[in-house]
Amino acid sequence: MDDAAPAPRSRLEEALAAGPFGAPWPAPRELRRDLRRLAAHLLEREGLASWRLEEPLIEDALALLERARQDWLSAGGELEVLGAELEGTVELRDLSERVRRLSFRVDRADPGRAARS
Repeated sequence: MDDAAPAPRSRLEEALAAGPFGAPWPAPRELRRDLRRLAAHLLEREGLASWRLEEPLIEDALALLERARQDWLSAGGELEVLGAELEGTVELRDLSERVRRLSFRVDRADPGRAARS
């Protein structure tokens, strides 16, 4: 597998066309650094930066992320994925046979699980 990161994908259709790539789980130091940045940003945005909630937020996030890490561990430390935070649309017919467009965002798209039209 190529070690170069793929170009960012924002649409599910782009990800399906480009195919999967290997996504390693971040190193503990890298993950904690990213969580610290995110926590600081969110606390600042909500006007809570002075409340010293950064560490509790990081610890809560790490506990939740541990469940996701189990996927990576069972895949040998790297998952094949199509992308993350991808946007897509699907057209459906309602009971009156009118076509309706539904927009969505997926957290993670895995190969073999993505619907193809």
